Amino acid sequence: AKLGQLGFSSYWTPASATDAGGTAGGTMVAISSLIPSSHLAAAPGGSAMDPLALPFEDITPVVMKLDGFSFVAISHYLTTGLKLAGRNARILATIAAWVRLYGLPWLCMGDWNCSPAYLAKDPWLKLVEGHIVVPTDTSITCTSGMGDMLDFAVCSASMRPWIGYLRSFV
Repeated sequence: AKLGQLGFSSYWTPASATDAGGTAGGTMVAISSLIPSSHLAAAPGGSAMDPLALPFEDITPVVMKLDGFSFVAISHYLTTGLKLAGRNARILATIAAWVRLYGLPWLCMGDWNCSPAYLAKDPWLKLVEGHIVVPTDTSITCTSGMGDMLDFAVCSASMRPWIGYLRSFV
C-alpha cells in the first residue's frame, strides 16, 4: 500500500519456508505507476496483486511497456550455498520456461549467489541465450568474506540495446 502511495505498482512473491524453520527469498518488482505493467501470470481481467495465488518460487516476473517497447523484468533470489544446483536449478528452469513461453525481450535481476564468471560457465546461460550485465559503479555487491559480485542481471540479446536506456531511470 505504501509503494502505491508513492506512485509505484508493486508485484511480489512471498518468501519460502526453509528446512531450518525460517524463510528465505521473497522477491519484488516495483515500477512507476505511469508505466503500464502486469504480473506475468495475471489472468486477463484478473488481479495480479494476490501473490499467494501465483505459481512462483523466488521469482517475480512482470511484463512492462516503456516507450512502446514491451519486455519482461524478472526479480529473483537464488538460495545461498547451492550455487546453480538443487532448488536454484529449479528456479532457473522456471525462468527459462517463462522467457521462452512469452518470447519477449527480458531482463532478469537479482541475487545469483554466485559470481558472473561462475554463471558464465553454466549451460543455463546458453539455454536462455542470455548476456550478463553487471553494475557499472561497483565491483562488489556482497561484502561478506573477501567480497564478491553476486547481484547482477542477465538479459536477452534483444534487450541489450535497451540496457543503457534503462540505466537512465535508476
